[in-house]
Amino acid sequence: MDYLVLLRGVNVAGHNKLAMADLREALTQAGHGNVRTYIQSGNLALTNKRQTDTQLAANINALLQNEFSVNSDVWVLKRETLHKVIAQNPFQAATAQPKTLHVYFPKTEPKEEALAKLEATATNNEKVQWVAPALYLHAPGGIGRSKIVSRMDSLVGTPTTGRNWQTIEKLAAL
Repeated sequence: MDYLVLLRGVNVAGHNKLAMADLREALTQAGHGNVRTYIQSGNLALTNKRQTDTQLAANINALLQNEFSVNSDVWVLKRETLHKVIAQNPFQAATAQPKTLHVYFPKTEPKEEALAKLEATATNNEKVQWVAPALYLHAPGGIGRSKIVSRMDSLVGTPTTGRNWQTIEKLAAL
């Protein structure tokens, strides 16, 4: 099975430092196949035929802690899930400026109240839409000015990890 693995908070502002080459090697040694990474922020693709999504996330989390002393939340997506996320993007016009479009993956599905909070927090022409399994944020003014991004987890009510559209497209090509 082909998987995408998203790590949260690695190599950010000097915290949770993790060399992708070392991670690729450790995952290969742990029995994962065709391990590839994209940039230094914890984006991986690999194959694994022996584990469920939950087992895979737990084992990668344990490897990060035991081998690298890195504490990171781990998201595991099947390749077809990412292709579904791309196909159902509600902000297709925003793909022309891929750094203004972000996709967030929450650990659990957000409740309607959380989605209402997100919409109420939107400023600078931001638009937010939930299309399972992803939360799409179009921030034409940039995420640096967004009041949503810095509060995403508390607004959604669950941990999230996000990637800009350019990264989503690169991950699909891995």
